[in-house]
Amino acid sequence: MILQRNVQLRSIVMVLTLVLILGTLSSALGSRMIYAERTNLALGKTATASNVFQNKPNYDASRAVDGQASSRWASDTSQEPYWLQVDLGREFAFDQIVISEYQSRMTSYSIQYSSDGTTWNTGSTGTKASGTKDTVTDIDLDHPITGRYVKLGVDTASSGISIYEFEIYGEIPIGGEVMRVTTPNELTEAFHSALPGDTILMANGTWNEIYIDFSAYATAEHPVTLHAETPGKVIISGQSGLSLNRPHLIVDGLLFTDGRAPDGKDSVITFNSDYGRITNTSIVNFNPGDTSTKYYWAFFRGAYNRLDNSRFEGKDHMQPVIGNNGNGNEKYNVVDHSYFKNIHHTNANGMETFRIWGYGGNDELGDDGAYFTIENNLFEHADGDDEVISLKSNHNVVRYNTIVESRGGIVGRSGNTNTIENNIIIGNHYADSTGIRISGHRNTVSQNYVQEVSGVALTLTTGEYVFDENHQLDYLTPGFEPLARNGSPYGYVGHYGWVKDSKITNNVFVNNDGIDISVGIFYKNHWPGYQMVLLPENNLISGNIVYKPNGGTAILTTKQESTSPLDTFKFLPNSFHKNVVFGGGIEINSPNSDKGTIVLPLLGKSVSNSSSQLAEDAIQSYGLKGRGLNSIQDPSDSSGGQKPLMAQDVGPSWMK
Repeated sequence: MILQRNVQLRSIVMVLTLVLILGTLSSALGSRMIYAERTNLALGKTATASNVFQNKPNYDASRAVDGQASSRWASDTSQEPYWLQVDLGREFAFDQIVISEYQSRMTSYSIQYSSDGTTWNTGSTGTKASGTKDTVTDIDLDHPITGRYVKLGVDTASSGISIYEFEIYGEIPIGGEVMRVTTPNELTEAFHSALPGDTILMANGTWNEIYIDFSAYATAEHPVTLHAETPGKVIISGQSGLSLNRPHLIVDGLLFTDGRAPDGKDSVITFNSDYGRITNTSIVNFNPGDTSTKYYWAFFRGAYNRLDNSRFEGKDHMQPVIGNNGNGNEKYNVVDHSYFKNIHHTNANGMETFRIWGYGGNDELGDDGAYFTIENNLFEHADGDDEVISLKSNHNVVRYNTIVESRGGIVGRSGNTNTIENNIIIGNHYADSTGIRISGHRNTVSQNYVQEVSGVALTLTTGEYVFDENHQLDYLTPGFEPLARNGSPYGYVGHYGWVKDSKITNNVFVNNDGIDISVGIFYKNHWPGYQMVLLPENNLISGNIVYKPNGGTAILTTKQESTSPLDTFKFLPNSFHKNVVFGGGIEINSPNSDKGTIVLPLLGKSVSNSSSQLAEDAIQSYGLKGRGLNSIQDPSDSSGGQKPLMAQDVGPSWMK
């Protein structure tokens, strides 16, 4: 196998630079290796062992180099001596070995190293007492030694050996080379040998039945990039996938089509680490055939990752297009400038375009969250679920997106303190299109533009009453069926969170078929099995403009029932302030007041001069400058100056 490389001769460049600066050439000047950082060279590398306990995969040698403190390699008990070997992928200098051992069974050992895996040298030997407690053996070598293969040899032990982590520490030199690969084996070898700053070029053509397990040393300043030789010309097909397994890896220009996720994988693309980036990439019609088969198209298990300028088209099977693990470590991820098109609706539920789990999704009491950002994306016929974007965690941001003719809308399904701002939703009266729906506390919905959706444009849901003041289940009727949930503070969650202390400001609603602002929808929904009776309270609803040329209800607040047991609930009013309704009516029930909303009639099907002036005067008197009738129907004037995104604004450069 030959890897084709363009080698940057840093030492020559360094010498020539000194010649220019000093005007003289020193014959004693040699080349100098530049190092990126000190790190565990063994992490994620190929490991083999003398044997594996009962040949069980969950105890194989890879567990000793996976960076997980809870997993371990374990040997059989009857085959002494034992050994564990790591292939570093290329020769490195190292000076420290750290062995994290289960129950301290090793009593004499050696560290051996080799350049070819055949001829071995001994770098260190040692002895230690056995015991029953986990131990860490830290071996500082007398001097740095260089090798590609490193072996832990265990000559004697009290029982079979089990190693949590075998760590090899040294400094990584900075690369900068370009390696062109033409086969899966060459690709794997390139991952093993890559240095920070290297680029790996996948040759043009179809790569069938390949799982790209991307793992390489990289840093923030010197990432390792996997790049299509020509963007869009590297086609991944068949049962194939991609995972980013170490920080600071970049993938650019791949096309996944005419295939599906491999059996046993829960996603096509997986971010398994932090600070990764996938860009300029497309997944088109990567479907299993059976629409009930479950896998994501992109899934986040790490933090601070970015998926951008990509395209996702034609998905027709179960699970969302984009999702995350939601166990607490998947934070601060971003998806931006991407195109989601023709996401088909083939199942009743569970096919959202985005579903973002995390802290807050189980009614946790603290203030942590997923901190996921979804911005500057275009959704067109994203019909998979009635929640195009489903937030089930705290502290997420959805902004500057455009949704066109799509079933569903933007939904804060659970969690608190989410921000939905400057989005443009254009339904064109498309069936089942909606706007924005929120539940939970302290959310912000601001400067969004919603036009011609067939359903409700903005919904503040009713919350479910579950616990009394002592956090005990409170049955308003014997028919209550509380929803149990592992991970929730008190063992149960409400079907919807109580909408409180949120800000609904400066949104514009134009010619929508349904209600424009509905406060308290789902009241007594599924009663008495659900106790959906907590009406929204203490929310600020201010500066919103509704243009409803065909009439109908613009703003509705649900009226509380006064019969037992619901008459015992008392709610604070929501604050309606400086809202303008043109052409529609309002129904605002106690304890809310309609004093903060101006309602102006529409005279005929077109706006007459007199009624237009009334609206302009009302809008300007509220201080909503630049938001008069002439601008209401122009999203660029109603959503922070943003124009609706078009296909040429998003997705891979090679698909525009």
